[in-house]
Amino acid sequence: MTAALRFEDFAPPKPARALFTADEMRRQSQRAAEDAARAAREADLLALTEALRDAALQAQDRATLRQRTIDETLQAVTPALRAIVSQLSTGMEDRICALIGAELQRLCHAGLTPACRVAGPPQLIDRLADHVAGLGLSGIEMVPGETTEISFEGGRISVDPQEISARLTALLDEFVPAKEA
Repeated sequence: MTAALRFEDFAPPKPARALFTADEMRRQSQRAAEDAARAAREADLLALTEALRDAALQAQDRATLRQRTIDETLQAVTPALRAIVSQLSTGMEDRICALIGAELQRLCHAGLTPACRVAGPPQLIDRLADHVAGLGLSGIEMVPGETTEISFEGGRISVDPQEISARLTALLDEFVPAKEA
C-alpha cells in the first residue's frame, strides 16, 4: 500500500479568474434594471387597466340603477300627474271666467275703460256678460265661439283648455316610457 503524501501549500492563493469582465457586468446590470422597469410598467399598466375596467362597470351599474330609479319614480307619480291634469281641465272654465273678470275689474278700478272682444263657449260668455254688466262696462263685445279668445287693440289671447290638457298629457307621455307587453 502506498501512502499518499500531501503537502501543505503556504503560498498566497491565486486570485480566481473572473467569469465576467467589468463591462459585461455593467451591461448585465443595466439589462436587469431595464427588465425590472419593464416588468414594473407592465404590472402598473395591468393594475390600471383592471382599475379602469372596475370603474367602468361601477359607472354602468350606477347608470342602470339611476335609470331604474327614474323610471320607477315616473311610474309612481304619473297617475297623480295625470289626475292633476284632468282636474285642471275640468275647472278651467271657472278659472278663466274668474281671471277675465278680475282683470276687467282691475282695469275699471284703474280708471281705464277696457275695449275688447271676448269669444268663448256660450256658458262662459253668459257668465262673463253678467260680470261685465255688473261692472257697468260698455266697450266689451261678447261673442260665442268654440275657443276662448280675448282680442284687444294690440293683440289677442287664446285659451283652449282641451289643447292645454292634450299638451300636458303629451308632455307626460314623453317622460314616461311605454310599458312593453
